[in-house]
Amino acid sequence: MKIVKKYSKKWKKVLKIKKSRTIIFLKKDTNKGEIYMKNKGITLIALTVTVIVLLIISGVTISYLTGENGIINQAKDSKKFAGAVEEKEVLNTSVAAAIGKSSNSKIDEVNLKKYLNQNVGDEVKDYTLEKKDGYYSVTFTATGNEYAVWENGTVQDMEEYQKTPYLKLDPSELNALEKGSSQVIKAITNVNNSNIKWETSNSNIVTIQKKSNTEITVTGKNNGSAVITAKMDKLETKCQVTVLTSPKEIILSNTEITIDLSSGNKTVQITPTITPDSANKNITWTSSNTSIARVDEFGTITGISNGEATVTAKTVNGLTKICKVKVVTSPTAISLNKTNAVIDTTTSKNMQLTAVITPASANIYTGITWTSSNDNVVQVNQQGLVKGISNGLATVTAKTENGCTAQCRIVVGATIAGINLAPSNSAIEIEEKLQINATIEPNTSEETLIWVSSNSKVATVDQNGLVTGKSHGTVTITATGRDSMVANSVKVTVQTAPKSISLNITEKTIDLSTDAKSFQLIGTISPSTANVYLEQTWTSNDESVAKVDNNGRVTALKNGDATITVSTGNKKTATCKVKVVTSPTGIALDKNRATVNLSGTKTVDLTATLTPKTANIYDDLQWSSDSASAKVEKTGKYTARVTGVSNGNAKITVSTGNGYKAECIVTVETKIIGITVSPNEAEVEVGSTVTLTATKKPSIGSTEGLVWSSSNNRVAKVNDDGVVTGIAQGTVTITIKSSSGLVKTKAKVTVVQSPTGITLDKNKVALDMSGTKTTKLNATIQPSNANRNTGITWNSSNTGVATVDQSGNVTAKANGTTTITATTQNGYTAQCSITVITSITSLSVSPTSKTLNIGETVQLTGTKNPSTTSEGTQWTSSNTSVATVNNSGLVTAKSAGTATITFKNSSSTKFASCNVTIVSSDIIIGGNTGFDATNVILKYNNNGNLVWKKDVTTNSYSNAFKCDINAVGTFKDGSIIVGAGASSYDNVIIKYDKNGNTIWKKSIPTYYYNSKNQYYKINTINITNDDNIIVGANSQYDGAEKIIIKYDSNGNLIWKKTLPTYKSGEYYYVEQLLISNDNNIIIGVDSYSDSQGRAILKYDSNGNLIWNKKIPTYTDYGSTYFYRIASMSLLKDNSIIIGANCGTLREDSTTPNALLKYNNNGDLIWKKDVTTNTRTNGFDCSIKQVLCSTDENIIVSAGGDTVSDSQDKVIIKYDKNGNLIWKKSVPTYYDNGETRYYRISTTNINNNNEIIVGANGSTDSSSKSLLKYDSNGNLIWKKDIPSYKSGEYYYIEKMNITNKNEIIVGVDSYSDSQGRAILKYNNNGELLWKTELPKYTYNSYNEFYRLTTLNIY
Repeated sequence: MKIVKKYSKKWKKVLKIKKSRTIIFLKKDTNKGEIYMKNKGITLIALTVTVIVLLIISGVTISYLTGENGIINQAKDSKKFAGAVEEKEVLNTSVAAAIGKSSNSKIDEVNLKKYLNQNVGDEVKDYTLEKKDGYYSVTFTATGNEYAVWENGTVQDMEEYQKTPYLKLDPSELNALEKGSSQVIKAITNVNNSNIKWETSNSNIVTIQKKSNTEITVTGKNNGSAVITAKMDKLETKCQVTVLTSPKEIILSNTEITIDLSSGNKTVQITPTITPDSANKNITWTSSNTSIARVDEFGTITGISNGEATVTAKTVNGLTKICKVKVVTSPTAISLNKTNAVIDTTTSKNMQLTAVITPASANIYTGITWTSSNDNVVQVNQQGLVKGISNGLATVTAKTENGCTAQCRIVVGATIAGINLAPSNSAIEIEEKLQINATIEPNTSEETLIWVSSNSKVATVDQNGLVTGKSHGTVTITATGRDSMVANSVKVTVQTAPKSISLNITEKTIDLSTDAKSFQLIGTISPSTANVYLEQTWTSNDESVAKVDNNGRVTALKNGDATITVSTGNKKTATCKVKVVTSPTGIALDKNRATVNLSGTKTVDLTATLTPKTANIYDDLQWSSDSASAKVEKTGKYTARVTGVSNGNAKITVSTGNGYKAECIVTVETKIIGITVSPNEAEVEVGSTVTLTATKKPSIGSTEGLVWSSSNNRVAKVNDDGVVTGIAQGTVTITIKSSSGLVKTKAKVTVVQSPTGITLDKNKVALDMSGTKTTKLNATIQPSNANRNTGITWNSSNTGVATVDQSGNVTAKANGTTTITATTQNGYTAQCSITVITSITSLSVSPTSKTLNIGETVQLTGTKNPSTTSEGTQWTSSNTSVATVNNSGLVTAKSAGTATITFKNSSSTKFASCNVTIVSSDIIIGGNTGFDATNVILKYNNNGNLVWKKDVTTNSYSNAFKCDINAVGTFKDGSIIVGAGASSYDNVIIKYDKNGNTIWKKSIPTYYYNSKNQYYKINTINITNDDNIIVGANSQYDGAEKIIIKYDSNGNLIWKKTLPTYKSGEYYYVEQLLISNDNNIIIGVDSYSDSQGRAILKYDSNGNLIWNKKIPTYTDYGSTYFYRIASMSLLKDNSIIIGANCGTLREDSTTPNALLKYNNNGDLIWKKDVTTNTRTNGFDCSIKQVLCSTDENIIVSAGGDTVSDSQDKVIIKYDKNGNLIWKKSVPTYYDNGETRYYRISTTNINNNNEIIVGANGSTDSSSKSLLKYDSNGNLIWKKDIPSYKSGEYYYIEKMNITNKNEIIVGVDSYSDSQGRAILKYNNNGELLWKTELPKYTYNSYNEFYRLTTLNIY
């Protein structure tokens, strides 16, 4: 049984397909909910008929059988499904086989059809195969099922294929597009009305021209490679295009070649030369007849068989050149049918020789030349016919044209044609016999042979060819026909080989300390008459112990055993066993003198060292003592321990087995083990003495003396009796130690010095009751190093005039004179005369600084000191156009700016001031429309009155859809910079003065992409400290550049810089932009994918890229992504704080969002996880804003608004080192029966480092609030935002804070027609005013402007 698949919701049937293709339907197993089947041999039709009959008999209606959902139709559906299962198996099998036969792992139509035909069985009767765009359509006739088979082997049901969106390119790659030529690339998709975007990674190499939504024409511009990308929604596919120059000419290194198959090299390399050098070098090689000659892709021609072929080289643009190839085979050998022959002139004078050439396929040099070595004996014609002329011997030679030869030896008029002897060459011993066997040709000859030795003293031969060795030497044994005189001979060498070899020494012991390290071995070979294999080979089985040279000289190297072997040439051997030892030549002890202390350590260990250290005989050492004062015991092979017994000296001796000795004198004594001194601390005046007393332990039995010393004899010295004399002020350490130096103790002695006199730094001083009322008198004691009795007593002779404290500080009390006296503890004195007078005092102003709005006043209070002075004062302003002041100190704010209000005396010698800052707190609003109307810039004054409204247009367009206000900035002088435009349209920056007059309007640069100029879109604008303008602008394509631009305040372009790429051909786009204190530019950049890369860039004021640092990555469910930059802020030291969010996370993800700190060099200093109080991961916990306060702390607002308002949102405070100070959840509100958390819209910090939070409820009817927290995270107040109609509340869109800590809030409704407004609150949360934004009219609509930006200056 096997469960196959659930089928039919009503019947829940399952099919199982056996190899017999019989299909059985069984009713649902009600217990398991699955269908089971067994193959019992019944057919589907038989089963169906049987079921129908049974059902009719049972009273089942025909409609139940034949209706739309009847059993018969369900059976048909089931059959179709059963066919689909097998069809899929057939298709997958056929596709796998077709890919296996493909050279590029892609399906081709021929192979697919071939294997479908092989694999189609009985159940699948027929099919159709049709080539489609990028795939093959296979439809089975029996079932009507249709499948898509892709080139890579993927098989899909057509229904599945049509439901699953796909995007492919045809072709998928262009490896050789000719420079200047074009080709169509077609996108293949199953998505109707698809919007496909096309891009080229490098328009300098390949440009694209769109023909239709699904077709483009690519044109090669310059040599190189570029990637064409097609994007459709989330689908993306690519085609790599390589552009090459068309060849102008092709030249081959050979145009005609001949290959001889009999030669050693059957291949010839043809080298093509294509001009110009930059041209496409791809060549297609073909042979006109591959059975004769083949050519590979590199132009290597290989001969196969005799014949002629033409090899053609063809460039990519059709240029051709040919090489004619001739393949031949030359003879490699020739043989004759006879090599020896006899012509009997009595029977026949002629004989035919036949020559055979190898190989049989040879077709050149096959002509044969026949010659006779003696035409008087034998003549031969050029057909190999031999004719005997006269009795004698001659050789007939057959020779090919290329020099191969074969010979036949012919005897005319004799019965022997040749004699063969065996063995041919031999060696025998003296008196050894050797039989030479002769074979006569022809073997029918009965002629007698005569045997002769060339030297019978060396070897004899009898007339049967038996050779006997007689003496050393070599002879020639010849056999000659008695009648024909035909002869042949062999060589025989007589020799004597060694029977054994012996050595003059068979065992040898060498002492490396006393003996010669080498000796001579002599090998004697037996018998002495041996004359071969006499060479002797010498070897050692351990050359690290003893080595032997080629002459038998043995050299000992180190302790050990080795066997020296000598071998003759015929492997006879003899050996000598060598033992290498080392005896001592000396001995030494690690000590030659030692002392033991009976009151301490009573033993000493001695270690003996042999010379040499490798000594391995006579090394059993003997130890002895010559005195009862000490005994010695052996503790190891080379060690012993000496133990003291009584005071005295003992000589310890150690001896080797061969008489070498070493000695150590050991002194046994009783030493001091402790010393005490009294007193251990003492004090003495310079020139005086103090006595210290030392006590030894043990006090009896030791004669060891004491040694006294001072750590500094220039401060104090000590004699042998412990008397210490003070020399100079300071502290010394007196050390008392035993004469051996093993025991010591110390005492501390301080030498002191009393004063011998005193002086003051002033002897006369004048004080001013209206000015300087005090003076400091400094006393100096002589000598300067006095450190005893140095206390000083101060007194005034007239405390009504001036007093003095005990630190010498004198204070004037009234006009007059007095004498100040300083007295040391030992009675020395010094004096100063003090005179007190009265003069003019200082001025002060309260408050010392003030911030005012234009039109406000503040009363300053000036104070004269002393108040009794009659000198006059006056008030002045440093800038009366900004602020004026009257004679009573009333300040009136006139215009924005700063002024210093000064309070001074009439003689202009005394001053006090108040710094006044006048702010306009004017509000600039960027207002976009929801229709194709004109967008505006609005200016409101501090009281919420609309000052002016100005239309915003680009240089090309005036309507809202093509001229969005994207960014607004303000200058210190009240002028305004606006960035406006839309994607694909003209983008401008416009400068207005504070009265709304246009100063200048500049279009930002364009970029060239997709064969046309296109417009950047302004993302952000920022103003530097020196009033230059930095613009961040993005293109709408990944492969097009993104830029930052710098303008001066007059609109002149200073520089334009392209952002770097995050991968080849794709550029970062501007996300965030900050200006540091030193006018450097910090940019947070993004890519179009969480996996591609995000970074921080730092540019200097000249547009030079200082560093480029990638944002860290995080891992979620096995994939790695880059954090998204949510918010950036700067600390005072230009460190960068970044709020970094994860991308889309699952709710069960463990990955939190992060807070990052980079230093000014772009180094990541720390990374902190950011969580709420209810969530520990980044899901629904997005970082909204990151702010840096003036006290160098960091404020983070975080919390999601996408899942549930039941999750808290938080305000978090960190110190600059990333330590968490506090984390506070925002308040909750009650809505629709549920308690919910506010969503954080915006956050800001005022001048007091208090945090203002704009918090929105999630619906129109839920409340929205402003929240104020102190720097400790305590909620100070919560103020609800007013409603724009009954039951529906404005929600907070924008927020800014004035220099006076007033809060400007831009609020919105959920409809353009419902209302938008600006609200102003004071620092206590009181609503000061509310002003609705103006409306605009478009066609029949009367709508509020949308609040896009909110700036204060």
